[in-house]
Amino acid sequence: MSQGLSSIRFFTRRPFRRRSSKERESNPRAPAVHDVNGELLFHRVLLVKGRDSIGFADIAAHAAFGDVVLAVSSGLVWDEKQLRKEAAREAKRRLNETRYDEVRFVAYSFPKVAIQFLADGRELLMLELHTWKPVPPVRRRARDKPPANFERWSFLDHLPTATKRRRLERLLERLAHWERRSPAKNRRYKPEVLDRSAFRRALDPPRRIALFDTRELHYTTNDVDHHPCYELRGQQTNVWCVAASVEMMLDFYRYEYAQTRIATELGLGTIASPSGLPYNHDSWVVDTLQTLSSTALTTNLN
Repeated sequence: MSQGLSSIRFFTRRPFRRRSSKERESNPRAPAVHDVNGELLFHRVLLVKGRDSIGFADIAAHAAFGDVVLAVSSGLVWDEKQLRKEAAREAKRRLNETRYDEVRFVAYSFPKVAIQFLADGRELLMLELHTWKPVPPVRRRARDKPPANFERWSFLDHLPTATKRRRLERLLERLAHWERRSPAKNRRYKPEVLDRSAFRRALDPPRRIALFDTRELHYTTNDVDHHPCYELRGQQTNVWCVAASVEMMLDFYRYEYAQTRIATELGLGTIASPSGLPYNHDSWVVDTLQTLSSTALTTNLN
């Protein structure tokens, strides 16, 4: 619940513009992201401030998550039209004259996303976002073995039945709570409109007594998507595990850098054309930590 409330704070503390009628007609709904098994998992909602895209939010569409707001990403560009265009260009090169009749986003290794091309419901090709590498078919492995770094697997099929049931019960409990606070038949606010003042007028008690005047201290100013006691950052490409590790280390010492900037310092390329850290080049990590901290951090290789 705390993560959901943090995400609400992320939304409401920024003034978002309303989409014009032309924009709503051209993009009436958030893109759907499916599971490998074909079931709908979540919707990816674009976040816009002024005329700029500032990130996106993933909103659950399946009860197996047990929550509504799955993730809020700031600073990453999500341009659905451009992504589809680039994927179609690569698909044309790989499929030659083979025609497809459906294109959809798939969480091939949740939360990693790819674009899938189908014809009559049968997959022709699946390309990972940005790198446009073909995602390999599902491979057989023991259920207790974790998936590899670049492997296709179903989030829903690998979720234990007991976990699914527990998350469903949690979700139903939360929905019941909202219904008690604001019944649908006489709801005083529109949940699809992110308006903090309207939300407070409708749900906040008339009087509140502040017992504490405190603020949670986080490792970075982007305090809406992590726990106050630790910060986990996923790698933004398949080969940026070092960049993600360096990002978490810098965050711990209160040095806030985008992973793309760290990757540049490490010589790991771009999101569109990433590369891993070359073998026997561990010293680059030391150099990067010292550079980005202005030598306030010192590191020795053992």
